Amino acid sequence: MTPSRILIVEDERIVAEDLKMTLITSGFDVVDIVKRGEDAVERARELMPDLILMDIHLAGTMTGIEAAEQIHLFSDIPIIYLTAFADAQMLQRVKVTQPYGYILKPYQEREIQSAIEIALYKHEINRKLKESEERFRTLLSSMQLGIVVIDPHTHTILDVNQKGLEMIGGTKDVILGSLCHRFMCPAEPGRCPITDLGQTNDDSECFLITADGKKLQIQKSVIPATLSGNQVLIESFIDITPLKLTEKTLKCANKKLNLLNSITRHDILNQLTVLFLKIGMTTDKIHEPEMARFIQQIQHIGENIQRQIMFTRDYQDVGVKTPVWQDVGLSVREAIKDINTGYVAVTVDIASVEIFADPLLPKVFYNLADNAMRHGETITQITFRCERYNGDMRIICEDDGVGVPERLKKGIFTREYFKNTGFGLNLSREILAITGLSIIENGEHGKGARFEITVPEGMWRSA
Repeated sequence: MTPSRILIVEDERIVAEDLKMTLITSGFDVVDIVKRGEDAVERARELMPDLILMDIHLAGTMTGIEAAEQIHLFSDIPIIYLTAFADAQMLQRVKVTQPYGYILKPYQEREIQSAIEIALYKHEINRKLKESEERFRTLLSSMQLGIVVIDPHTHTILDVNQKGLEMIGGTKDVILGSLCHRFMCPAEPGRCPITDLGQTNDDSECFLITADGKKLQIQKSVIPATLSGNQVLIESFIDITPLKLTEKTLKCANKKLNLLNSITRHDILNQLTVLFLKIGMTTDKIHEPEMARFIQQIQHIGENIQRQIMFTRDYQDVGVKTPVWQDVGLSVREAIKDINTGYVAVTVDIASVEIFADPLLPKVFYNLADNAMRHGETITQITFRCERYNGDMRIICEDDGVGVPERLKKGIFTREYFKNTGFGLNLSREILAITGLSIIENGEHGKGARFEITVPEGMWRSA
């Protein structure tokens, strides 16, 4: 290990030589001895020692205290003062230069060694702390999130990064020292979620009041932290005003499209009603078998069109409303209550589990049960259940019917394949995909169908 390099500043030659021998004996490297304050500044700049032992009263016009002040202008070299005087006025002047030690003459060798080791240790700790703070400030400045540091006791703003300044629109002189409620939590003094309401963090939407009184809708996150040994709150925030405006525009557009769809669907169904009436009147007057079959085919085509039009009514709101947390068991029971299951037993074996999904989630479970009833043929049992797998949640719907042939397992979720409710499986997949959920069919043909919905970690929770 390289010995620490010490510069001795002492105008008494005997004392200086004694210090040198003491330091060498203790394992330190004495890089030089000077007796004037001016020389101390010059040699400190040239040699950049690890520590300076500085006598306060020196030869020349500059005192040790003045020399320390000059050295601190270009370096934070730790300084330990040596003096034969300890009056109150002297101590007050010494404190201003923030020394790492203060030793009275005459001194003991062990006292010198201990003071230097402690000073070097404290300086290293302070250096690491300073580097950490500098990295933190660089990180704050470079982030594209607004960030403020808040005193949890007074709720005043201690620091703010550049992005935060840009969003608030003021200067540091105006913002620092202000109550965070003035900008970040308007109308909520005394109700801080962390310091007043006992929360461990605060993730929420609110309004930021800019320096000129404008409102920005923001998503904010507040966490408690420790900086330089002090407890603080770090609040990060991002402007979501453009996002909210886009959401509002999309909702308005969807509302108009839904209205147009509703009007169009109503008109088409009215025309189909007239078509069926005309077909019924025509059927009574046709006696040729070939023509009767032709009319019957037209009837079936019209019924398919009618069924598909009615299907669009059920699913015109897919993705329109904001996803919400929903109880899986309640959603399944709500979905199957209107299905005539007859002799088929339906079991819902699902504990208290919630998933984050589109509000049309019950339609997914309705389609699964309805699909089983329509195509199960030999079906007697439908079961809904949940199981965990590597952090994910799986929602399973299985039956004891004929199952799905291997060649059709993927096709049943596409628009190209449909048989009465084929579109329902396609839309079910789209409803789930809105929040990152997926569905597959992995049953064994001949033993029953098995639909498996995978809910990723973070998108489900225990109710």
